Amino acid sequence: DRGTATNRVMIQGSTNIIAGGTVFANYGLEINNADGVGVRHLTVSNAAVGIGIVDSDNCLVEWARALKNGSGFTVNNVTTAQFVHCTAWGCSAAGLTHGASSVGVSWRNGLLWSNTVGVTLGGNSLTLQDSIFGAFGPNRYAIQLEQNFNGTLNSDYNAFYLVNEAAAGVRLTQPKATVAQTVSRWTRDFGKDAHSLSGDPLFAAAAQRDFHLLSLA
Repeated sequence: DRGTATNRVMIQGSTNIIAGGTVFANYGLEINNADGVGVRHLTVSNAAVGIGIVDSDNCLVEWARALKNGSGFTVNNVTTAQFVHCTAWGCSAAGLTHGASSVGVSWRNGLLWSNTVGVTLGGNSLTLQDSIFGAFGPNRYAIQLEQNFNGTLNSDYNAFYLVNEAAAGVRLTQPKATVAQTVSRWTRDFGKDAHSLSGDPLFAAAAQRDFHLLSLA
């Protein structure tokens, strides 16, 4: 089925988080050649790709979680896709993979935590805003620009938590990648995230996927 940007076909999961919500385990969801589709309140775990959008325009994903997948969320050959209030946690590749020929993609008010790479960017244009990145350990990056990337990245007003030699950004160039170890270096060398912050966001228990803010009372 197909919808439009103003009248989407919605795939709606349960909002009963206390009972566990709607969970797809071991199998992901792919929107393929289906414009105007929305996904809301869905958790996908232990799949090769959590939620993928392919050859589909004007799609929306909100309040979705991708947990311990290969890739959390992917877009390929997409025009206008929005990710709002989404979480990618513990993915062995990237939390968000922005693939070839994709334009008008945005990730806002989201969380990219403890993935090998937060976002990998190879498409034409992407906006990252009002989101939190957590990267842990050497050869882990919040944002990775692929060697063939020659588009536009609008990234600002985010928060970065970089631990144990994790880096804010990297550009995969030959013969050696260009690494921005800190947010300030990422801003200086790449011109991104001028208004973003670096530091511990003080979640209640991030290791247990409790991303409520820690109470200091």
